[in-house]
Amino acid sequence: MDRTHRTDPTKPATPAQTLHTLYPGDLFERPDDTLRAILRTIVVRTNFIPAVRHRIGWRGLNHCTTTRDAWTAKIADWQGVFGMLWEGSASSSDRLTGLFQLNYFPAPDEELVEDCSLRAAAWTQREDYLTLVRRFAELDELRDLFYIGDLQLTLDRSSLALGLNLRSDTWLASRAEDGVRAEVNGEAITLVAPGGWDQHLPAFKLARSFYEVLGASAAFCLETSPSYFCHRRRAGQIVRYWSDGRQLQQPDDTTEKHECRLAFFSPESASGSPADLQPGDVAVTWQPDQPLPTEWQSAPWWQSHMIGDFKSLDKQLLGIDDRPALIVLTGFLGSGKTTFLENFVAYQVQRDRFVAVVQNEIGETGLDGKLLGSDNLMVTEIDEGCVCCTLSGRLKPALHQLCSNFRPDFIVLETTGLANPMNFMEELITLSDLVRIDSVTTVVDGPSYLENRVAADIIADQIKSADILLLNKIDLLSSAQVTDVTAQLRRQNPHAAITPAIRGEVNPALLYSLDPREVPPTVGIHHETSAHHNHLDDQIRSCKITFAAPLNRDRFVHAIENRLPKSILRVKGIVFFSDATGPMVVQYVAGRYEISSFPDRWDDPGFLICIGQQILEERLDRLFQKCASPSSPDENDTRPYTSP
Repeated sequence: MDRTHRTDPTKPATPAQTLHTLYPGDLFERPDDTLRAILRTIVVRTNFIPAVRHRIGWRGLNHCTTTRDAWTAKIADWQGVFGMLWEGSASSSDRLTGLFQLNYFPAPDEELVEDCSLRAAAWTQREDYLTLVRRFAELDELRDLFYIGDLQLTLDRSSLALGLNLRSDTWLASRAEDGVRAEVNGEAITLVAPGGWDQHLPAFKLARSFYEVLGASAAFCLETSPSYFCHRRRAGQIVRYWSDGRQLQQPDDTTEKHECRLAFFSPESASGSPADLQPGDVAVTWQPDQPLPTEWQSAPWWQSHMIGDFKSLDKQLLGIDDRPALIVLTGFLGSGKTTFLENFVAYQVQRDRFVAVVQNEIGETGLDGKLLGSDNLMVTEIDEGCVCCTLSGRLKPALHQLCSNFRPDFIVLETTGLANPMNFMEELITLSDLVRIDSVTTVVDGPSYLENRVAADIIADQIKSADILLLNKIDLLSSAQVTDVTAQLRRQNPHAAITPAIRGEVNPALLYSLDPREVPPTVGIHHETSAHHNHLDDQIRSCKITFAAPLNRDRFVHAIENRLPKSILRVKGIVFFSDATGPMVVQYVAGRYEISSFPDRWDDPGFLICIGQQILEERLDRLFQKCASPSSPDENDTRPYTSP
């Protein structure tokens, strides 16, 4: 959403136009995808603008690596971590509904721990507690112990009204009727007196805080104030339990069940009290032109749609440079660029910074952006083709869109492994009005460096163009080999900093800074800008192979290990195996390969992208399509899969 080109208030955008900025596809074709994507976009887009996220109340956001959408977040006024987990969706003739479970994990030294159950309090004192919190989506017991409510996101089919609902109890309360005793150092200690509270957690107070921040984020992204609000309360219950295992839920006048409904673009027909009111319920409703509900006057969603982008002249007068730092990330096929980028993004997210990635891959289907997980960052993919061959004139518009919409702290231009940075240095010089050009970082695959003679000119130019050389995979080299490779890199580029790494892991603080450089960087200055060698000169091409059925893993491994010639430089993709329940990621380079689980759902057919020199696409397709057969591999078939 371009905050510098807001909709003319005299001609407000329609709900369809606004929702299209959150989810550009068909809103009702895939309910799961629609609702998850809308909520994800609201949360992430708000967090991309530092001043906005701070004013609304966000203090940190992280997407959890899991097969289900899950986030951990910190907000103002609370020490602990909130967890939000996608539970599923329901579709009816009039609306879509998505359900999210809400948790709160108190800090180990937070006073709120005393209000948790004994079992929950014991979890907070474990050494690995905070590590487990980051994996809460996988741990049923942890979620049950720290549950505080449910969130619903609804979308009306006819009016396109977007609703955000909360359900929570004033207290999550349980009494130990027989008390709780434990033996400590041989002495019986009373932990809970008979009839005392084992748990008395202010669930609604916690859930409301998160709900207000989320509602304010929705108003900001939708650029409109709410059109309807309702807060309904009804009698609640507590749990009583006994040492013999008996358990009883009963009404209690100390607690209530709360349901809050916040709507945007809601038609006038939605006004008035909720239709499902029951005897004894208390409801407060609001619609435009009415006074704000007294208990909710301070909710940030009433005004957050008017928050500006904080990009004012004051920063310029103060000498503050708020342009994002641009890092050009290059390196030959399979060197470890995406792994390094994953580590870089995780480091910045932990420090409340956001990264935008412009990604370019050779081949018809990009994989690396899917592996990064775009909830922690913004990934923009340039059209198929090598950046040095097809990017001319298109990089600046892409960066302008990113800077206008998201205000990232860093922008990483991740090039295809076959890109020669020398060929777009001149264009980088023209970007100084949008970004601070930080560096060219080249990732070097240590084990393949001395052996790789294919595209040697491209690799040499990637090394020569670098301000930072990351010598990766040194765990696969001897000390003597590391010394040898380092010496050769130094001869090729006497000016670059050389940093060793294993699996792309290096502290980014050692490489980059958020502070602008006093002296312009060497990018585009000490390098020639005339045309340089590219992958077409080496007759390197790519092909895509798709699979209509799951593959036999043994046959596939045999093909990868024994049938691919050295001129096949890279194989990567997402495939299904007959012995696995979910999609798998395949990564192959220089005779080494890895097969791992894909961390999300994959509804499209399996595919592989093969990149190599003088490849014969029909023979490669035949090789891998045979892997769908259950019969044993034909080890006597030795025909080549690249042209002579």
